[in-house]
Amino acid sequence: MDNVSILEKIYKSIIIIEVNTVLDKIDRSRCNLC
Repeated sequence: MDNVSILEKIYKSIIIIEVNTVLDKIDRSRCNLC
């Protein structure tokens, strides 16, 4: 069970990083449009 919780934490952190990079790209494209 401990292994499962560790995997969940890793997956969540990876998802958060992915979302942050996508948001960063969107912000940059908006700035380019300005």
